[in-house]
Amino acid sequence: GHPLRKDFPLTGFVEVRWDDEIKRVIYEPVRLAQEFRSFDFLSPWEGTDYVLPGDEKAKQ
Repeated sequence: GHPLRKDFPLTGFVEVRWDDEIKRVIYEPVRLAQEFRSFDFLSPWEGTDYVLPGDEKAKQ
């Protein structure tokens, strides 16, 4: 196919596409298949120190 063509909207509220049957640009409201997710990009090897129950005695 088309490596630079996006099959999904990245931002915004309107999806723009070309309809080859009627030969014009179509503006449609964005319909996402799943809700927006916020990812935690902290690496498990770097970042915050998680204190596990019982670990406070091991550091003394």
